[in-house]
Amino acid sequence: MRAADHWKERCLLGQGSVFWDDKKLWTFDNFQALSKGIPQNEQSMDGRKLQAWLVDASDDVKRLATEVTWFEYLSEPYIRYRHKNRTLQDMWDWLGADEPYPDDSDLLAKVTLSGVVKTRMSPHRAYEYSFLCERMMIWYGLDFDERRRLIADPWGFGEWIRSAKNAKSRQFPHVLCYLLFPDQYEPFTRVDKRKIIDGFAGTRSIPIDNSLLDVRKRLEQKNPDGEVDFLKMPWRLGAPRKATSSHPSEKPDVNYDAWYRERFGNSRVWLMAPGRGGTRWPSFAENRVASLGWGFVGDLRDFADADELLKALRAGSGASTQPTNTRVALWDFMDRMKEGDVIVARRGKAEILGVGTVSGDYVYDESAEDHRHKRKIEWRRCDPAVSIPPALAGIPSKTLTDFSGRKQWLHDVFELVDPALRPCDSEGSAYTIEDGLRDLFMDDDRFSRILGALRQKKNLILQGPPGTGKTFMARRLAWCLIGRKDSSPIEMVQFHQSYAYEDFVQGYRPTETGGFTLRNGVFYEFCQRAKTDSDTPYVFIIDEINRGNMSRIFGELLMLIEADKRGEEYAASLTYSKHGERFFVPPNVYVLGMMNTADRSLAVVDYALRRRFAFEDLKPAFDSPKFVEHLVANEVDGEVAERIRDRMNGLNEKIREDPELGSGFEIGHSYFVPVDPQEVAETWYEEVVKTQIAPLLREYWFEDGEKAKSAVKDLLA
Repeated sequence: MRAADHWKERCLLGQGSVFWDDKKLWTFDNFQALSKGIPQNEQSMDGRKLQAWLVDASDDVKRLATEVTWFEYLSEPYIRYRHKNRTLQDMWDWLGADEPYPDDSDLLAKVTLSGVVKTRMSPHRAYEYSFLCERMMIWYGLDFDERRRLIADPWGFGEWIRSAKNAKSRQFPHVLCYLLFPDQYEPFTRVDKRKIIDGFAGTRSIPIDNSLLDVRKRLEQKNPDGEVDFLKMPWRLGAPRKATSSHPSEKPDVNYDAWYRERFGNSRVWLMAPGRGGTRWPSFAENRVASLGWGFVGDLRDFADADELLKALRAGSGASTQPTNTRVALWDFMDRMKEGDVIVARRGKAEILGVGTVSGDYVYDESAEDHRHKRKIEWRRCDPAVSIPPALAGIPSKTLTDFSGRKQWLHDVFELVDPALRPCDSEGSAYTIEDGLRDLFMDDDRFSRILGALRQKKNLILQGPPGTGKTFMARRLAWCLIGRKDSSPIEMVQFHQSYAYEDFVQGYRPTETGGFTLRNGVFYEFCQRAKTDSDTPYVFIIDEINRGNMSRIFGELLMLIEADKRGEEYAASLTYSKHGERFFVPPNVYVLGMMNTADRSLAVVDYALRRRFAFEDLKPAFDSPKFVEHLVANEVDGEVAERIRDRMNGLNEKIREDPELGSGFEIGHSYFVPVDPQEVAETWYEEVVKTQIAPLLREYWFEDGEKAKSAVKDLLA
């Protein structure tokens, strides 16, 4: 607190400076100028923004901005010291001061800038700075004797600082009071002060800080030999409860602190929601991980502090409000969560799904697209899921919450959970969305949307240029729909110009004896199989669906495959059916087609199928970070991987701009996905271009051979 005393004497009372002995910086005029430099509609702020806003300010106002930033860092515990020191040094350089940055000063030491407030400061930092400027202008408008009187009266100063109309929503009043009067005020912000007061039955009818001091004195009287540390007490529980019939496990003589130490040691306990409604729990358990979304922000370790993360969240989501809970969850997951910590997986506020122990550090997994933030977890599942009694259901709806302070709640819940815990054995053939996403170079939101369209419409066509992984993706969609990696409910055919109704549905075929017999086609037999296994989705995959004559192949089935025409009530007679025999497509049958947009017959087929099928466009994924990572992981040199991405993007741009071709003729990434890493040699890329890409380009530009030749030359340069 010596730094706070230094600031009080030199700045608050003396109107001088923290760092410059010969300067008068903490004055009404300087704060007025600083206030005008802070936009009122701006919430987030840091030293760099101050520099941008105050570019035309006087040198003294810039110095004051540097010292106000130092003062804020004095209290803020959640910004790393390295970032604080670097920002202050940048601001010092911004001043163009003759003297060097005093990095050996005690005022800039790590212990000084570690942060004295015990809970997070407000994310609306610009509002906090504006509040400080307003209060300081009023403060320096008082005469010296009045300032001296207030500084000697803790409760009088508190009343004065709270008299501002917006003081209740600001955190600086609590910071100022604690820095000036640590014996009377607690190092907490307003919300947590209220929680402590409620937790220990404090008085709400008197000012919040007076009530909190009464709570401290009462606890000190009960425990005269021990230190009162609110952070180590279960004050978030509310007032201690008496045992009731609704809490049969609660015992008046339970020492919850001792129970917690015995059960968890020094580890934290976290409450986590594995997706809305627990949808990600099967993937968590099977893959022994816990993951969080908001992958667009990138590797969390690249952010200097949680406030930089907040800016990235707002920029990426376009949110009009501060995603504060998201920032806290991500930062806790990366920074505060440690190996050995315990995670309790919940579904809503009513069920516990399992308990896990953190077994690995935070990793950023770009291959998972949105859910890129991961940790290894050794899970045990609750079999069955444990219902939380209504008396214990008062839990937050946040994705991730530190529940270490809720010792009594944890004690009561674990008495119910422990007997239900079972090992999370691998289900072997289980297949999840995360499994489907592997090597697809697609984010999980889009994959889930495509899967949802298939479920709803029951008929889906994946259309795109050659090499965009349509067939590769179709299998994975089918397995996700089925819920396991099982090929028995899947059938696959490829249409061609000679493919007919008799091959697909039913028709007379010649026999060895020279006659004809009625035989059922592949789709007819597939539907019969699906009828006998109605609880399992059956997926019929059609490759090159646009190469066949759809009306001739499907016949009356073009009506029966419609999603609202499934089932026995819509059964119809087929062309070759016997008298009275009727056929229908079961509701558990899904038709998944692939269509090459480089095929000239696409438009006709598209009109015939548009009403029956949902369509999804697949594009080349050369821009996906996962694509390059996949190549490197398969022994492709990093420079070669980047060359493939850049040159194929350039080629596809030429194809898109060609009026005779367009985006439907782009070349997909699958040509450059090695099947076997052992086959990747130094000449691999050249061989793919010469044997696969070049022939395709010569076909595209068959009337302009020089154009195709030039494109190949660019690829091989």
